[in-house]
Order: sequence, then structure tokens, then C-alpha cells
Amino acid sequence: DIFALKQQIESNGQIKSATVERIFPGDLKIVVQEHAPTLRMAIQYDSGEKLVRIVARDGSVYDGVGYKNSTLQRLPYLLPYQHLDGSYFPLKGIARVAELLEYARNNYPKIFASWQVIALTHYSGDIELPGQVIEARSPLVPRIIFSANQDYGKQLDRLKYIMEYIKQRGNQSIERIDLSLSDSAAVQFSSGRVGSY
Repeated sequence: DIFALKQQIESNGQIKSATVERIFPGDLKIVVQEHAPTLRMAIQYDSGEKLVRIVARDGSVYDGVGYKNSTLQRLPYLLPYQHLDGSYFPLKGIARVAELLEYARNNYPKIFASWQVIALTHYSGDIELPGQVIEARSPLVPRIIFSANQDYGKQLDRLKYIMEYIKQRGNQSIERIDLSLSDSAAVQFSSGRVGSY
């Protein structure tokens, strides 16, 4: 039953899609497409067992078999949005988060490499709602806040400018950079001082 076989293969969370074709007289041709890993997620089960799972662009969560350890180490951890009922699943809007990560990885690799956690505390996955922000956390800047419904390129350009400007001024310690504002960014320094750039 090639349809049952297709369903069985696709029931594995790592498989995005599968095609199963009968080639007469007695062969099968199976083609699978895997999800691409986007984020890592630490999950603790009721038993107390803690496991790291992989999050795909469409919000699928799976074991992640066969990936190089170095590939997984480069993925930031996900701190998911908590729904009103207290649950974290389903993960919504991850494709929009993936766009930010891909743009940063391709255009600002040094900045992206420092991102350890992507927090979706204030991002439900619906970019039509006001105030939807994605937060990147790193040792360099503990909180970098991006608007989920504004151009990522402009926000990342501003982030790079701010980081270079502050470095030239003596590399003051920064607590937070809020890039979600329309025409500027708010920077909070460890000293408590706030600046606009």
C-alpha cells in the first residue's frame, strides 16, 4: 500500500514530504524531503527527562537525526511564546523568525554567531497584531528587540551601526537595543543611561 507507506514515512517529524512510486514489476521509488533545522528547543517532559529538539521553519518539532553536531551548535535556542492556556504548542509564525535568522546569518554573520537564544515571549506568530517583537539574546547585548512586521534589513543595518558607534566610543556595556521603533532605536546601557540612535 504505497499510500500507507507515504503516510508512515511522513509521520516522522523530520520528513517534510515524501513521494512513493511503484515501478513495475517489483520496485518502489521513494523520494523524501527533510525539514531544514532553524532553531533548537530544550524540552523537559513530565518524567523530568530533558531533551533538545529541532524546530523547522514551519514550526514542526523533531528529533534531528543525522545532523552534524557543528550544525546544531550554530542554531540558537528557542524560548517559545506561551499561549493563553499555558501551552507552547503549536509554534506559530516560525517562518517569519526564520527570515530574520537567515538574513542575519547571510548578511551579518558575526552578529548572528553571537545569538544564543531567540525569545518569542512577545511574538504570538501573528504579525498583524501590534507590538509583535522577536528578541535575540547574546553575550554582547543581552536583549536585541526586532519588530516582526518591519523590514529586517533596515533593523539589522541600524544594529550594526549602533554597535560600531558604541565600540568607537569606548565600548560601553549595553543591556538592551530596541530596534522595533519606527525611525530610531532605543539603547539602554548598563549604567542606566538611555540613548536614541
